[in-house]
Amino acid sequence: HLVNPGDLVILIAYGVMNEAELRDYAPRVVFVDADNNQVELGSDPAHAPEGSGLITPRMLSTAH
Repeated sequence: HLVNPGDLVILIAYGVMNEAELRDYAPRVVFVDADNNQVELGSDPAHAPEGSGLITPRMLSTAH
């Protein structure tokens, strides 16, 4: 087994597309809570929802 019930799992999907398809592509980033309920939907892969305990890379570049 790669994962078990209760494990935190991060899913990432990649796609192959041509330039025409890429122009119309809009990525989606979905954050869920511990019960797998959607809590936030966005398109910025670097966004970290407030209160999630995650740190956006933008904050790392300004931290000293």
